[in-house]
Amino acid sequence: MSWKAIIFGRRTVKATLIRLVIILVGVIILYNWYSNNASISASPNLDLHIAIDQFEKIEKDVTTETKPLQVYDAHPKCGNNQPCKRAETSFHIKSGYAQMEAPTVCLNDKYIIGKDPNFAPSRGMNVALIDETSQDVIKKEVFDLYDYDSSKLVEFLTSVQNKQILLLASFDDAAARLSSEARQIFKDDFGSSLIKDLNYRGNWVFIGQKGVPNSPFLHEKVYLFNKAEGEWAAQIEIEGCLPMQPAKTEDSESNAQVQLDTKIKCGLSRPCSTNEIAISAYSGYVQKDKMFPSVCVDGLVVMGQNVPGNKPGRGLNVAIINPETKKMDKVATFDTYESEAQSRQLGEFLASVPHGHIIIVTSFDEVTQQLTYEGTSSLIDVGSGQIHLLEYRDSYILIGQKGLKGVSPFEKRGARQDLGWGPKVEFKECIPKIIKPEGGAQPVANNRKRQEFCRQYEGYAEFCAEENIQRPLLPSVLEDENLKKNKAYFTPIIVIPGLDLNALRIQLDSLLTVPGLNPQMVMVANDGDFAEPIALTQLYGFRPEKLKVTSQYYYHMHKAMEVAFMKYPHNDYVIILEEQFKVTPDFLNYFAQTLPLLDKDNSIISISAWNDNGFTDTCGDPTLLYRTENFPGYGWVLRRSVWNEMKNNLKVCCENRVWHEWLTGEMRKGREMVVPDVSRLNWFKKDIFNPDQDFIDVFFNNRKSIGSDIVQLTDVDKLVKDDYEKEISRLLESSTELVSSYIDMCLQDRTDRFEFNEVTGKVYSVYYEEKGEPSEQSTLKKLCKCFGLFSMDNFRVKGLHKGLLRFYYKGNQFMLIGSQSPYFAKRKNSQ
Repeated sequence: MSWKAIIFGRRTVKATLIRLVIILVGVIILYNWYSNNASISASPNLDLHIAIDQFEKIEKDVTTETKPLQVYDAHPKCGNNQPCKRAETSFHIKSGYAQMEAPTVCLNDKYIIGKDPNFAPSRGMNVALIDETSQDVIKKEVFDLYDYDSSKLVEFLTSVQNKQILLLASFDDAAARLSSEARQIFKDDFGSSLIKDLNYRGNWVFIGQKGVPNSPFLHEKVYLFNKAEGEWAAQIEIEGCLPMQPAKTEDSESNAQVQLDTKIKCGLSRPCSTNEIAISAYSGYVQKDKMFPSVCVDGLVVMGQNVPGNKPGRGLNVAIINPETKKMDKVATFDTYESEAQSRQLGEFLASVPHGHIIIVTSFDEVTQQLTYEGTSSLIDVGSGQIHLLEYRDSYILIGQKGLKGVSPFEKRGARQDLGWGPKVEFKECIPKIIKPEGGAQPVANNRKRQEFCRQYEGYAEFCAEENIQRPLLPSVLEDENLKKNKAYFTPIIVIPGLDLNALRIQLDSLLTVPGLNPQMVMVANDGDFAEPIALTQLYGFRPEKLKVTSQYYYHMHKAMEVAFMKYPHNDYVIILEEQFKVTPDFLNYFAQTLPLLDKDNSIISISAWNDNGFTDTCGDPTLLYRTENFPGYGWVLRRSVWNEMKNNLKVCCENRVWHEWLTGEMRKGREMVVPDVSRLNWFKKDIFNPDQDFIDVFFNNRKSIGSDIVQLTDVDKLVKDDYEKEISRLLESSTELVSSYIDMCLQDRTDRFEFNEVTGKVYSVYYEEKGEPSEQSTLKKLCKCFGLFSMDNFRVKGLHKGLLRFYYKGNQFMLIGSQSPYFAKRKNSQ
């Protein structure tokens, strides 16, 4: 072999070795990078090919270099979703809606139309003319194009100087008398391409610059009026950033500049600031095959199908992010389809999350079947406002935060499609390190539907009156944070109306006064498939349910209860609200305090919000509760277990109106009801004939309810069976017995009403001998009549507990104890 060949061969080997060393070093660098930066639970023996594959996915797919470095506002202005660059000016323009909501124009966080006390927007085109350099408002005008022609508008547009900027929002109608000349000026001089389409009662929002073709200031949107959609076009808005230096404002200094990352991460459309975290997350969804959820945080995929150790599973998948480091803290999956225990573990898991950490929740497959109260309330605690609305196979995503007081703006729900699954729902945004809760729901849609309803249906004079029709149909806000996760606020309310739809409307109105009411937990069980009650129910955001037409109200009740437990398979209780009853604002707060009794004491068959003896003079302590053997009903809690007993024995227990006794005899099995001293319900009269009119006149008139107060009950635990017996014994021992001469005045018909002017706050006992058959209750009925309690010949006395009748009369507690009662033996004096 020649020396040239040897030398050449050595050079080739040396070059090959060098190449191999370079490749090996590169692979080691890649491997070390992945090991140090990927916040996933990967094994130290992770296959090198997987590491390289993940590197390619992350760096190539979700991280992009940006040029040049930009500086953005610290926070969005004008209520926009994203901040602008410091060299730009934020804008937000919203059209009016019908005749109810005025338009707004905001520039650089200042409202120049809509919230300016010196300028009230009105029907037509509301315009503001702005200097292109200083942003000073040159002029603001309103052009009514419904009553007047376009001559003044044309004069105004012609007077605008070149380069000046026009901002415009329509209200009510802006096209009825809009001339072709005016439309042409908007097109030729200001660059509009949509003004030609604007029609009667359509909406248009617009920014244009006079005399500048293809101006970077041009933004517009139009929504055309369509009679099939309603009386006016939908409200529209535009927002963004204008290419001009913002004018200085009072808070310019406090709105500090922030630098952006040098990379676009997780496939977002822009780089995030140092106060934000790049997050791209989506739920699982089904196309031909099931697609797994994915979560990318700050350029790293921390959860996904191909992420070792962090592959998502069925149920709710949760990633916890430290906002300061922008790194994943931990990931967990909870199969809330299969196991209630998993739902409880979800609650425990979220309870352990440090305050301020970001919580990303994505669904996969099905999540609702075993999603319990504990799981639901734990998600509400971190910002969910929709988790309790999820239905079978819906998709879901939430980006919340531990300690968030309110509802996160980063939450979406995808409704199940036909018999399949919900669609993919996702967020791909720069999420602030401190999430601000969003405001309440906008009433626009409700108002619009209300107008359409009133146009279509007659007989709702008050509801459809001009002064009422614009009022939003929204529930009251619950201020007490501790109650927001109470079981009562997740218990379905089943409204069982009669045929009077105005009575139903009154009832639904009253439900909106209850703070914290969740409209999706209210089911209105309509008797038959009729459009009007369904439309009325939907106005309030409640859930209409069509039941088979029945011949009697109690059959309707039976069917409603059956359907309720089918529709809410995971609830152990439902609240039944019968016809002709309005609830007070304290309704759910009352059940929030009393529902735990059902879990503690199986001797309590139900809890009612109604006191059969709650007349004006015979109740008065809103904090007081009683146990009673009879079933008041009207607004009451039904246990699932009790329904399972009832449903096969309805002819035995429940084939009458409630006032003719329900849940008696063998069905009651010695169990009792819990009732308040002061009712949380109001009965309202209907002007129709009723065969029980004599009873109704006596029983439902002169009633007292709690009014608008929200009340903290006292000694709720003393309603548990054994404790209640101790409490009754204590009260009897400490009571003052009324002398027999006082009682004889009533029993001998020398008075028909006791005059009792003693001091208040005392406990009195009245012992009496029951004459004749105990079932006749003749003596007790006389005493009831003298105290103003319910008493009718053909009805048994209501409210008894083991022969003792307890009530509140003129500021004092009274107990009537008959000789047949076991408590009669506690009488201190024999008179």
